[in-house]
Amino acid sequence: ENGMRVNVVTYNIALSARAKVGDFPGAIHLLGEMESEGVKPSVVSFATAINAAARGNSSTAAVRLLNAMEPYGVTPNEYVFTSCIAACQNDPDDHAAAENAQVMVNRMAQIGIADLELKARLADQITRQLHRDPTVIQAANIKLDEALLGTKLSGRQMTI
Repeated sequence: ENGMRVNVVTYNIALSARAKVGDFPGAIHLLGEMESEGVKPSVVSFATAINAAARGNSSTAAVRLLNAMEPYGVTPNEYVFTSCIAACQNDPDDHAAAENAQVMVNRMAQIGIADLELKARLADQITRQLHRDPTVIQAANIKLDEALLGTKLSGRQMTI
């Protein structure tokens, strides 16, 4: 109408506005709009939408967005996983957060994340989730595979 063309940058700005207020449904809607407009989401688009899920306290939405990256050929980076970790930390549902943390461990192993600090943060988050509710590990059937993650899960000092 006004001659302005939307592109990935303009969508990322709109996604950022959604993320600031934790509006992950709005961010997911914008990603769908990008697809219908023929604009391919970037890793920044997904990281920002996952940040919206983190601020909206939904680790489930964060993991769904993480899984949605692959069909677009977008590889998650440390910013994506950092936002996913924040989503687990903020999620009031211990069981969902623990299950979704496991999905992140598997995805990190699948793509070969080499960042040891990031792996340690995710390991800390899994441990923290399990300390919030000791029944989480049994109920979620979580596979705490230190070799898969590439860092130690046990023996960490936790302040709850």
